[in-house]
Formats: sequence, C-alpha cells, structure tokens
Amino acid sequence: MLDFVHRTGFPAEHVTTLTADWDDAPAAYAAKTTKLVLARDPLPTRNEHTS
Repeated sequence: MLDFVHRTGFPAEHVTTLTADWDDAPAAYAAKTTKLVLARDPLPTRNEHTS
C-alpha cells in the first residue's frame, strides 16, 4: 500500500477520519473510525539522548 501511495501520489491524508494524540490512542481505537492516525513527537535518536 505504501508503494502505491508513493508511486501514484495518492492523497491518503484526505481519507483520514480521525487524528488523535498518542496518549489518547485507547479512546481513539474505541471510536471505531474508518481511518485512525495516531500522532506523537518524534523519538530521539541515539545521538540525542541525554545523560
């Protein structure tokens, strides 16, 4: 599917029915929506870890 989106330029963002924060994932999944997208801040890379 990702290859199709990449090759055709299909605007997948147009079929998103619910975008939720990562911490709200349990409630978002319970909504039983057509296309759920979970969003969160990027994870740090190994070089970005602080002691």
